[in-house]
Amino acid sequence: MLPHLTAFQQPEHQPFLWNGGATAVLLIHGFPGSPAELRPLARKLHEAGFTTQGLLLPGFGPQVETLPQMRVADWLAAVLAAFDALRADYEQVWLLGHSMGGALALQAAARRQPDGLILLAPFWQIGRWYHQLIWRLLRPFLGHLRPFKLFKPDYSDPNMRAGMRNWLPEADLDDPAVQAAIRELAVPTAVFEQLRQAGRGGYRAAPQVACPTFVLQGTADSLIKPDYSRRLVQRLAGPLRYQELAADHDLLDPRKPGFLAVTAAVLQFLAADRQRPAVAGRPSEVIG
Repeated sequence: MLPHLTAFQQPEHQPFLWNGGATAVLLIHGFPGSPAELRPLARKLHEAGFTTQGLLLPGFGPQVETLPQMRVADWLAAVLAAFDALRADYEQVWLLGHSMGGALALQAAARRQPDGLILLAPFWQIGRWYHQLIWRLLRPFLGHLRPFKLFKPDYSDPNMRAGMRNWLPEADLDDPAVQAAIRELAVPTAVFEQLRQAGRGGYRAAPQVACPTFVLQGTADSLIKPDYSRRLVQRLAGPLRYQELAADHDLLDPRKPGFLAVTAAVLQFLAADRQRPAVAGRPSEVIG
């Protein structure tokens, strides 16, 4: 719907590997993100002496035209391949996932048992049980969804404009024709179904995750609500730290005031908290 514009073509959307110390952290972006959202936190971790790798999931970023053909299995295979490559070269490998990336990190952790796991606003469902029921009933009759008709962008919001420019840098967001084209941007419902399956897969995998895990959740997150994460952490089997802080869903956005707190909490856990004992399936430490 936006043929004259190119999306995700800037170099920051490409995957990266920054060699550092003997401990590597594999960072997994969310939906519909790219490695660009991982770079600010990865840079802080790299400065602290960690090797950091930002993964580009198949069908995202510069590959967005192929997203409707991708499945959860493709995304998980990419995570596992990147993890195995790091495991061959580094003494320790940690997984860090944001939102949908958290769901994939859970599934990978259940299969590989990394040295540690960090989940930032981990996705496993959107909405309540009745929203899930409505989706299953309606999905066969919906070929496409137009997300920007459902969630109208506020073009006066500088954060929204900055985020939109991350994937449409050439767009004149004040042009009514561009705004109309964005409203008509259609996404196949199959994409959202794969997103839902990724979340459910992470939820099912949680009891098989025995490594030290840190879950960080924003109290003002309207997409992944705090009670969702509180329910998820009860399923984890290993040593656990759960923390809530005053932030929304964009925990990786350096323009948000909560970013510094997120960075400090992740660095603290990487440095020390992974050795803290815990009761299986229960938070060893809850910080409000």
